[in-house]
Amino acid sequence: MLNELRKKHSKLFEKSKINKAKNLERLIDILSSFQLSAVKEDVKGLAFEHFIHSYTRGTKNDLGQYFTPRHIVRMMVHFLRPQINETIYDPFCGTGGMLIECFRYINQHISSQRHKAILKNKTLFGRDNSSVARIAMMNMIMFGDGHSNIQQGDSYAMLDESKHKYDIVITNIPFSQTTDYAASYPVVPSGIKNGDSIGVQHCLESVKNKPSGRAAIIVPIGFFYKKELAAERRHIFKHWQIERFVELTPQCFQPYTMQQTAIMFLRRNTPLKSYLYFHVKQDGYSQDGYRIPLPGENDIDKTMDGIGPKKILIETKEIARFKRIDLIVRKNEIPLGDIAQVTAGAGNISPKTKINDIISGTEPIMMVKDLARSHIDYSLDYSTFEINRSAIEKKSPYLFPQNTTLIPVTGQASLKNHRALLAVPSYATSTLAGIESKGDFHPYCLFYFFLNYDVEKITYDLGYPGISTQTLVEIGVPNYTKKEAQDIIKRVSDAVELSKQLKNIRSEIEKEA
Repeated sequence: MLNELRKKHSKLFEKSKINKAKNLERLIDILSSFQLSAVKEDVKGLAFEHFIHSYTRGTKNDLGQYFTPRHIVRMMVHFLRPQINETIYDPFCGTGGMLIECFRYINQHISSQRHKAILKNKTLFGRDNSSVARIAMMNMIMFGDGHSNIQQGDSYAMLDESKHKYDIVITNIPFSQTTDYAASYPVVPSGIKNGDSIGVQHCLESVKNKPSGRAAIIVPIGFFYKKELAAERRHIFKHWQIERFVELTPQCFQPYTMQQTAIMFLRRNTPLKSYLYFHVKQDGYSQDGYRIPLPGENDIDKTMDGIGPKKILIETKEIARFKRIDLIVRKNEIPLGDIAQVTAGAGNISPKTKINDIISGTEPIMMVKDLARSHIDYSLDYSTFEINRSAIEKKSPYLFPQNTTLIPVTGQASLKNHRALLAVPSYATSTLAGIESKGDFHPYCLFYFFLNYDVEKITYDLGYPGISTQTLVEIGVPNYTKKEAQDIIKRVSDAVELSKQLKNIRSEIEKEA
């Protein structure tokens, strides 16, 4: 019995030593009492999360590299619909979650022992460059086997072993990696060692060259529009049929990472002239680090039902973006640029790096920290730092007047809808943009508009989220009627006065303390 187990699972237990057969038999008796195959998969997933946290402690690895949330994986498998006698490959398999979900899906649709044997031995293939590949084997054993084709290795370097070999490729590529094997692939990236490019290309090159070949690949959202990846996108437009793209919000991978991602669903077939683009904002869990399940229909359900996609026409010119921000100014709207001046904060002034600019400062210079303090501030009059006269004279930063609306335009803060209405003239750092009214459009109406505007619609993520001031000027602002404008001005005015009163009371209390 001991020799049989060693032979069957030699790769998994090659570093383990149990010298006495009786000890092994006793261990098997103990483990056999646990019916892991009957345990809900999410519970086992949580156990593996805890294990991997310990396993990777002290390294640069994080759980987001290994563990794709299971509800995201289930959506991917739903669209791929793997069948028995098809081969499935995950070149960056981590703990094996995607292969396990494919195993479960196929297993539910077969009954014969011959098909069961094919599923376990000839269907699932995976590779990971770290020793986590061993954990994938263990994980797959718990879910019913199928682990024998998991190996540890560098997929970037092993294109010859996988080229045109698999019916389906499903994976979450490792982000922001580098590789020395770019020359083996159809498109040599502009950043010669760009792992995002080669990761996607490895997946596509591994799909069988026939119409039924298909892939589902999670990529960083920057893959959809980074200029340096334009050649890769044109290659996909030319050679692949894009079935759908699904953009995920950063919260989908909480609490592992806030990296924004998207899923590409591709098929080897005649390229189409358009594709469907879905945006998942609510995935059925609270949008924070706690990720508490929420009842009711969510955007994952809608996406799987084909509800609410945007149809995007394919254009291969210039940088061939997969995602485009289509700003349509509707009938009763006005382009922001017609009614307001949009100005970026001082690009060459940052208190974090230009400490001399704020030594003995006298004039307020606002930053994201000041907006985040209250989240919504109707009378922002306090800045963490103050800029000195010398820096003002040398760098000539723009002085925003009172009643300018400030919003964050870089980093995660750009997604948090922090808003402030300046109570005093102030400078601002490059992380902020100021919107100041021109003409007859009241500044309080502008502030009101941005309190309710979903900036995620105009946010790009090029490694980190950001909003272009050029994009801002193109968004449509409601052309409020005179009555609507008067009502808004009254309500905001009341809030401004109340905000000032509360700040005065707080200041008095703090002085007494």
